[in-house]
Amino acid sequence: MFEKLLSTLQLDNSKFFSEELSPDQEKIKKQVEEILGENIEEELKAVGGKLDVEEFNKIESEIQKQLENPIFKPYEADLKKLVEKWLLHKKNEFSYHLFLVWKVKEFPFPTVTFLTVPQIIWEKGKADRMKLNHDRIAFCGEIEALATRTVLYAKISKADPLFAPHIGALDLAGYKPELTDETSKTQNILFVKEIIISLDRNSTQSQVTRYDSQYERHGEPICDYFMKNDDLKKSMHKLTSAIDSKRQISNAAVCGIILPLIKSTMALTTDESSGMSTKKLETCFEGLLKFAAATYQSPNVKKAGDIQAPSAGLTPQAPAASSGPQLQVWDEASLAAEAAKRAAQTMPEMEVWSEEDLIKETAGRTGLNLPTWTEAELEEEHNRKMGTGMNVPDWKPDETLIECPKCGYANKPEWGDTCAMCDAPLSSDVPSEGSEQESEEESEELVDEEKEESEE
Repeated sequence: MFEKLLSTLQLDNSKFFSEELSPDQEKIKKQVEEILGENIEEELKAVGGKLDVEEFNKIESEIQKQLENPIFKPYEADLKKLVEKWLLHKKNEFSYHLFLVWKVKEFPFPTVTFLTVPQIIWEKGKADRMKLNHDRIAFCGEIEALATRTVLYAKISKADPLFAPHIGALDLAGYKPELTDETSKTQNILFVKEIIISLDRNSTQSQVTRYDSQYERHGEPICDYFMKNDDLKKSMHKLTSAIDSKRQISNAAVCGIILPLIKSTMALTTDESSGMSTKKLETCFEGLLKFAAATYQSPNVKKAGDIQAPSAGLTPQAPAASSGPQLQVWDEASLAAEAAKRAAQTMPEMEVWSEEDLIKETAGRTGLNLPTWTEAELEEEHNRKMGTGMNVPDWKPDETLIECPKCGYANKPEWGDTCAMCDAPLSSDVPSEGSEQESEEESEELVDEEKEESEE
C-alpha cells in the first residue's frame, strides 16, 4: 500500500535544482572536468539539488491529503511511520542531485552530460528497511546519426554480458517529452532521468532475457556488430551494474542504452560502484565514449545526410528493415488507412437485386428444359440413395420357423424337437415363461374367489 501511496504523487524533482552548487557538488564537477580535459569548449549547464522548504512542504501536504483516501484509512498508522521515514530520506536525497552539461570537441558527440542518480530503495515488501542510495552516476551524449534499433547493454546473472535489441517503445510510465522543445534531449534533466529509471523496469529487463534465451543472443545486426567489437565489450564490462552492486536481485541489469531519437541517437552508460572516485568516473565515461563511437561507425546507422525529415514522436515510426527480431511500429493514422484498404479488398461493390428484378430476370431466361419430378419419384430416388445406394427389399420372416414356447428362439424344423438355445421341448405342451406366469395369476384369482365365498 505504501508503494501505491507514492504512485499517487506527482513529483517533479527538477523544481529542487539550483545553479548554486554545494562544496561536495563542486568537488564532483571538478573531477569530471579533469577527465574531459582540454576537450571542454564551454560549460552549458551546472545545476545541483537544493532543498526548497516551501516546495517540500507541498509534498508533505499532498501525502497527508492522499492518506484521507478510504483505501488508505485502514493502514493509516503504519503508512504514517513509513511516510515519516521516506520524507527524511527525501530531504537528504536533494543534496546529492547534480546535472552537468559541457560543449566538447574531438568526441563522437558535440556535448556530454553527467548526472548523479540518488534514489530511495528497498526490497519488495520491506519498505520499513528503505535506505538512500547515492552511488549511481551516468554519462550521456547525442551522436549525429540515427540508429536502426534501440540497443540495451546488460549484465546477466550467471552469464556473460550482452547487447540486446529493445522491441517497441521504452516504458516511461506516462512521461511524454514536449515535442515542441527543440533543446537537445541529453540536456533535458527530466528526460534523461526518466530514461535511466526505465532501465530498471521489468519490461525493459525482460527484453534482454528474452533475446538471451529465445534468440540465442543473435539476429539483430547492430547487436551482432557490437558483440564482435572486443574493445567495446572490454570497456562496457568494467561498468558496475545493479546486479554487481547488489542493489537489485534479478536475472538482468541494464547499464547502457543506445536510443534513436528523431534525427540523432542518444548513448548513455551508468555505473553503481561505491563512492565517487576518479576511477569510477573514468570507467563510466570510457564506456560512453566507446559505445557512442561504435554506434557512429556501425553500418546500421544513418548519417546526417541520409536522415529524412523527422516524424512526430520520440523515435522513428518505421525503423529500417532488419533480419533480427523486430516489430513494426504503427501510428493511429496508419492503422486507419490499413483498415480501410482491407475493407475495400474484402467487401467489393455488389449490385443489389430487388424482388421485382429477380422476377423479371427469371421470366426473361429461356432455353432450359429441366425435367419435372413428382413427389413419388423424389421419394423413390431418396430411398435408392440411402445407405449403399442399392434397392434393398424389405425382409420377410420365414414362416417354417418354429418358435420355442419357453425362450422364444426361432428354430428350423430340421434342427430337431428341442430348442437350440435352451434345450426345451418344442412341443406345445411345454409351457412358456409367459404361460407359467399366466397360470400363476389364474391360480391366485381362484384362491381369492374361494376366500370370498367362504366369508359369505
